[in-house]
Amino acid sequence: MDTPVKILIVEDEMIIGANISLQLSELGYDVVGIVPRG
Repeated sequence: MDTPVKILIVEDEMIIGANISLQLSELGYDVVGIVPRG
């Protein structure tokens, strides 16, 4: 079985980060979190 790719989103605009997270999740990626800066 393939392990899903884990992604951490770094985006200072939370609404944009949430949108990116939703889109990536729908594509099968594992979004581990959204942070405002690295």
